[in-house]
Amino acid sequence: MSLTKWGAIVATVALSCVPNAASDGTVLPVGTEDLPELPDREGDVETLPTWTGDNDLVDLTAAWVDHDPATDVITFTIRVANAETLKTTPPGHDVLCTFEGNATIGDEVRGVLAVTWIEFQNHSDTHHAARLIRPNGNEVLKHSFTAEATKPGYFRFGIARADLLKLADEFRDPKGHCSGIVPIPDTPYSSGSAGPIDAADSATSSAVYSFMELRQAVNAAGEPLDPIEGFERHNATASPTTSSAEEVADRTPAAGLAAVVIAMAVTVFATRRRQ
Repeated sequence: MSLTKWGAIVATVALSCVPNAASDGTVLPVGTEDLPELPDREGDVETLPTWTGDNDLVDLTAAWVDHDPATDVITFTIRVANAETLKTTPPGHDVLCTFEGNATIGDEVRGVLAVTWIEFQNHSDTHHAARLIRPNGNEVLKHSFTAEATKPGYFRFGIARADLLKLADEFRDPKGHCSGIVPIPDTPYSSGSAGPIDAADSATSSAVYSFMELRQAVNAAGEPLDPIEGFERHNATASPTTSSAEEVADRTPAAGLAAVVIAMAVTVFATRRRQ
């Protein structure tokens, strides 16, 4: 065995013993995008000829959940292929992304926990919302929000773990959607109406994130993880090759443009500003 190969093995083993270490030696925050709860392949956006925006801005590539032990905040992150054009895309479309999943206690579904950001065509402030959606009413969740207009782009929603535990123990079967929507002037998305969708990307997963154990309890392919595997999930040392989770995401048919608007309408509760 060459020294180069041996050195690589030693380095890999050493990094695996350093909490939250990445393959390049940098320290990652608790929770990593290497093994997200919601994986999705890049470059699978559906578009119509009327779409004039940037495909990469609506190209959902992953979404995940992680916990910061210093603040006891759980962060829900949506990643798109490129958000550098967030504030410079031509008018004509609102851009919207959501990350949602069933909020459960045991086998009981308490509602749909959803976080959403919207960039209106007039490039006002990026709007954001976090809610627990129930048939008999919705609960607004206090949260922090940051948007990183980078390549890739990151949109992060922080919610106090104590607040989440009042609602649910787990976040199950996550889904994600990004869309470019032709706005209807003076019509709030909460009305259940939205204009035509000219671009869309979506993904689904069978993952489970435990708010009690602060780990991914079931991976995106629906495979249970024991606590040791959960630890390894949070301390992944390299980006994986095509995994069973990615294969599940790839096998999931993309939602049709007409279908995605239904999910958007029930998830987003921000009122569009006047165009």
